[in-house]
Amino acid sequence: PQHIQGTALCVTFILLAAATMPKESATELIGKLGVAFCVLMFGSPLAALKNVILTKSAKALPLPFTLATVFNCFTWSVFGLL
Repeated sequence: PQHIQGTALCVTFILLAAATMPKESATELIGKLGVAFCVLMFGSPLAALKNVILTKSAKALPLPFTLATVFNCFTWSVFGLL
């Protein structure tokens, strides 16, 4: 429930910004938010890094998150090559 509420809040904010702000301002704001979310997404596994190093096992990293990140990176790579 907490993730759903957070996601809904972010989507609502982005849609309101896109609908009410001038296009250049909205684009800049939404772009900066996207970068911030990407930094948080790619930085979040670092919290488990100590445990991974100590146990010498990647079990502390959630598989769905890892697969989603790999798929995201692959998709952007294909987009960049096109």
